Amino acid sequence: MKGLKIRVMETPVYVNMVKALGAAPTPIAWSEVYTALQQKVVDGQENPVATIVQAKLNEVQKYLTLDGHSYGVDFFLINDKFYQSLPKETQQIIKNSTVTAALVGRGIQTLVSATGVSDLQAKGMQVYSPTAAERAQFKAACQKPVMDYVESQIGRTWIDRLLKAVSDAEAELAK
Repeated sequence: MKGLKIRVMETPVYVNMVKALGAAPTPIAWSEVYTALQQKVVDGQENPVATIVQAKLNEVQKYLTLDGHSYGVDFFLINDKFYQSLPKETQQIIKNSTVTAALVGRGIQTLVSATGVSDLQAKGMQVYSPTAAERAQFKAACQKPVMDYVESQIGRTWIDRLLKAVSDAEAELAK
């Protein structure tokens, strides 16, 4: 990505990731992204497919690479003291509801992404899905700088727990 200017959110995680890939991270407010692409202030941007479709970025962006560089998660938060004060049956209802909401939400996102890619291709956008080897190159280039930043913010314990959960999930999928 050397020499490219990529619009990112103004957050160190994305700035570090884009730098590690050899591009120039360019924080730009969301409301200015369409115009920035149109006027060639930036060469590209990173967003989920649904956002690209909704914002009609295909009108000012010819290429889309489905590199899977990040995975968005949705959080359900509740005050622990309050949660623990609830009857066990109510706690179970909350747990079941959050799992159901997460599965439905992820399913909707997957559907919207799949139909969005087809929609963008129909409108002339060229879509590329990197090979496993190319994805590994992305990971090798940017995972360490991002992890270093995250570790500086929260310590190593949470990173190790996350990486173990990913490893466990990958092992489960491989069965």
